[in-house]
Amino acid sequence: MATRIPPHCPVCAGDSVPLGTLGRLRWFRCRDCGVNFSRQTGTRPKTTRRPIKRKDNRMKTPAVASLQAQAEPLASLSISHLSSSTRMKLADDELSVNAYPTDCGGIIYVGAPRYRMPTEADLATIFEVAEQAGIAWLKFDSEAAVIDDLPVFDLQEPEA
Repeated sequence: MATRIPPHCPVCAGDSVPLGTLGRLRWFRCRDCGVNFSRQTGTRPKTTRRPIKRKDNRMKTPAVASLQAQAEPLASLSISHLSSSTRMKLADDELSVNAYPTDCGGIIYVGAPRYRMPTEADLATIFEVAEQAGIAWLKFDSEAAVIDDLPVFDLQEPEA
């Protein structure tokens, strides 16, 4: 029996782990950057012998379209991209931009286009990249992925 080698990540070319198959797509997660991606399997999904009758309980199209029009992209990244002073300001809700602290990080509004430039240098660098990527919200989390080419700070930095 042949051993399948999972494809490389389209973002960072790292190794991937298979997550499973949904329909004609086989899903993978990159071990390095954490991005999810899929590949077509080329086979049709298995069907049941009797078609399942489904009730149409979905909301009407105008409500769905209105909600989708309000959607804004969010990126989750490691809190280690923030310096200790910026992490403290985030936890105390004292950042120069709109922020919402959480138990393990926080959510920061970037805007699309950018709403305001932060006075914190480390956060300003991240805002530049987020704006270029079209990201409106940043979720900083202690368990989120570290993003390549962004500065990383020691989580155990001594206080100045």
